[in-house]
Amino acid sequence: MALRPPFDLKQLALGAVHRVVRPPSDLRPWVVCFWSMSARADSDQIVLIPDACVDFIFSRQEPGGGFLSVSPLEAQSIALGQRTYYGIRFLPGVFTALTRIPTKELASLFVQASDVEFPETEELQSTVAESRSEADVFQRMQEWVRLLLASRSPELNPKLAYALDKIYSGHRLIESDIGSLIGPRQLRRLFAEQTGLSPRSMIQIMRFQRALDEFVKTPDQTPSEYFDQAHWIKECKRFTGMTPGSLRRVLIPEMSDSYNEGDRLHATLTL
Repeated sequence: MALRPPFDLKQLALGAVHRVVRPPSDLRPWVVCFWSMSARADSDQIVLIPDACVDFIFSRQEPGGGFLSVSPLEAQSIALGQRTYYGIRFLPGVFTALTRIPTKELASLFVQASDVEFPETEELQSTVAESRSEADVFQRMQEWVRLLLASRSPELNPKLAYALDKIYSGHRLIESDIGSLIGPRQLRRLFAEQTGLSPRSMIQIMRFQRALDEFVKTPDQTPSEYFDQAHWIKECKRFTGMTPGSLRRVLIPEMSDSYNEGDRLHATLTL
């Protein structure tokens, strides 16, 4: 069984029209969310933030099997183009558990799905091409994940699961926490293979994600994850490319009405 953090993993996709649909209960152990994304009329530049996830991304306007995206380590600006993209965001470690493909092999931010042994992606794009609405696209993506789980019966590596559980809970000395189970070198190799990240990077990203979850709820306070305001400003700029004040002005007005909907988050975010 996969692990889900006790906080929401957010990919803000700053600058995009970004719709996020949370998974039904049976898919929550594996999937963060299903999403659609398109550029705003005034700019196709968006900023991705680190979330430690792997996304499968495709567009109904492009032929082929789509592509895979790994989490950046810092804020990453990309040109989205004038297309609407759809995606499935898998929780950390799930992509390798599902496909048996080491995440470390996804060496760049975006990798064509046809370049790795993941033939089911073409099946998804084929069935989505027949969809009649965006709601139908999301429904077909969910059914595709169910079929994939049934056919592949994934299991998260138990040592990775133990380490992730510690990290999600806020532990920062992972090597000492699980030293009786696995040595430091093996731990780094395990994380690289299963998540594409080092333990240190995973800890830093999850720390920021916890802080971001807190920041959305109490935007006028420095998140408790950081020692002081200066530390928070430094990390916020590193992971979003923005100061907390700028992020608050961008994020909170757009998310305040939809953040507590529960099953669906529909936000339009602008730089």
